[in-house]
Amino acid sequence: MAFSKKDINSIWERQIKLGKLSHAYLFVDPKKQNFNFVLDLLSKLVEDKIEDYHFFYLIQEENGKKNILVDQLRTLQEEFQTTSSDLKIALIKNAELLNEQASNSILKFIEEPAENQMIFLYANSVANILPTINSRVQQIILPELSVDELVDEYSEFGLDPKYTYLLAQVAANKEIANELQNDAWFFNVATKVEQWIEMLQNKNHDAFIFVEGILMKYLKTPLQQTTFPLIALNLLEQKSIENVNLLNIFVEELDKSKFNINMQTTLEKIAIRSFIS
Repeated sequence: MAFSKKDINSIWERQIKLGKLSHAYLFVDPKKQNFNFVLDLLSKLVEDKIEDYHFFYLIQEENGKKNILVDQLRTLQEEFQTTSSDLKIALIKNAELLNEQASNSILKFIEEPAENQMIFLYANSVANILPTINSRVQQIILPELSVDELVDEYSEFGLDPKYTYLLAQVAANKEIANELQNDAWFFNVATKVEQWIEMLQNKNHDAFIFVEGILMKYLKTPLQQTTFPLIALNLLEQKSIENVNLLNIFVEELDKSKFNINMQTTLEKIAIRSFIS
């Protein structure tokens, strides 16, 4: 059964009051939308902002690394081996990236809990966590946020409401949204796509050279290349009656691009097909 964040918060507060929290939890968040909510829950344990708590340990993959390594847990092990009257809290972010050695190291913590120590894992899927860990932690499945909830989160970027809504449609979580916002990339590419779509609608042949001359300059990273089609499709769908033929062309060519056809070729084909349709 899936619970809302309001329900989870109420149950969490009640369990704290009754002193019935477990020593180990796995927060499952498929789209990684609720990390700040998890931090808020942990803050209730210490009645302070958890990031400022002196016995809070956040573990995640290091820059450029694809896994969380056992070496990263050694400091944590040393800290947790010492006794203290203060509550010690460890949070492993992106726990699905724990390698086998690191997972086994965490398992020892979970199997042999010490007093005043709690460990929390935050992952995108139960399937990506060792079964021996899954069987020893309490699981909390976090709800997927609606587009409207994401709009509320992304409003802090200060975009026009139209573009805030568009960002909520293409960025599944705050981390992705932040990356897309670097150097105003999202706003700039969205306005360029709108310009390109208008050229396609008017069968303006400059739309072809616009691909290489303008659009490709914005498609440097893998995230940008995967987000661009989503931006274009969502902008087209907003006026689906006017753009039904163009929308069909987009969908067909983007579907073909899954077979390793590069993005520039795909966009140029869309332009050519729009001229002759």
